[in-house]
Amino acid sequence: MTSSPLRRAAPAVLALLGLGGCSTFEAEPVPCPSVGFLGDTERLARYVGPPAEPDNLALRAEFVGYDAECEAVRDGTQMTLSLYMDVTRGPAARGEQAELPFYVAVPAYFPAAQAKAIHTTVVALPAPGGTVRHEDPGVRVTLPGPELPEVLIGFQLSEEELRLNRGEGG
Repeated sequence: MTSSPLRRAAPAVLALLGLGGCSTFEAEPVPCPSVGFLGDTERLARYVGPPAEPDNLALRAEFVGYDAECEAVRDGTQMTLSLYMDVTRGPAARGEQAELPFYVAVPAYFPAAQAKAIHTTVVALPAPGGTVRHEDPGVRVTLPGPELPEVLIGFQLSEEELRLNRGEGG
């Protein structure tokens, strides 16, 4: 008994047709909440010892932008942020890199623990006096529920750094 080419190909064709119904799940993008940089903490001037004078400046950093992608997850929205900052090396900088702590806060969630998360990014410092654009690409924020509350970002400053940013001196 001989089988026709069509009869021999039938199982392979059926298998391919069956695969057509399979797909990998890829989350659909959803709207992201409003994101902003908090004025008093969107920049950082780090000094080596007092007083806060130009010769004692280790570095200046300032948030200059972000990209956000959001996707629906089981219990709400998962937002992934890429944060961009310009970092300028000052004359008193030591070492080739600096750790910059920053926060991502959701004021609507205060006083709950999920209202604020502190992260640290490590920046490779440029040559003295130079400025580098640094990207921290993997900051994730989970927003439970259907609401999309405002998200605020800033450097985690010491009391002294915050006073300087507010123009209150040292």
